[in-house]
This record gives sequence, C-alpha cells and structure tokens, in this order.
Amino acid sequence: MELNTTDDPLLMEIRDETGPIGSLFYVSRDEDDPADTDEGWTAELRGFAYGVSRSTDYCPTAAEAFSAAWKLYDELVEVRRTAARFLRSQPVRTISTPMGGQPR
Repeated sequence: MELNTTDDPLLMEIRDETGPIGSLFYVSRDEDDPADTDEGWTAELRGFAYGVSRSTDYCPTAAEAFSAAWKLYDELVEVRRTAARFLRSQPVRTISTPMGGQPR
C-alpha cells in the first residue's frame, strides 16, 4: 500500500498492486455548525464486500491516518482472499438439455 499525491494538498490517493483502493484526506470542522467536532486526517478504503467503504478515525497527522489504514487494508486483503477462494471452489457447470434440445 502506498500514497500518491494529487493536485490538492489535503487529498492523497491510496494504491496497492491492483490500483487505486482509497483516499487519505483532511476533514475540517463545519464553522456554521458549533456541534461539529470532526476534524483531522482520515483514510477511506474501498473494495469491501457489498461495495462498502471503511474509514479510519480522525487523526491529527496524515502519517497517523495512513498508519491506521493498514489495519483496514489487512481486512480488505482477507476479503479479497475469501472471494478468490469462493470463486475457485465454484466450477463452471454445463446445463444438460433433455431430448429435443430445449433447456428446461
């Protein structure tokens, strides 16, 4: 897993050997909402089952958020392994046709 910079200094792309898998970005507080306390760097990884993406907690530095993303990456790799095992264990089966040649 590695970081690639973008034109925006508050946004970085997270990649692995398969290509882009997520983003590392800075979230600032909403100044119009005094109850909003979410601020800091977070990493979001995509590719989990059912199209789900997962994010880290907010961290004070980009390095800490990237470090926290490794735990999510380990989970993502396991999801990929499970999917690959399932696909390997499901052989392609031909459909048998009855006499007359029309499938049921």
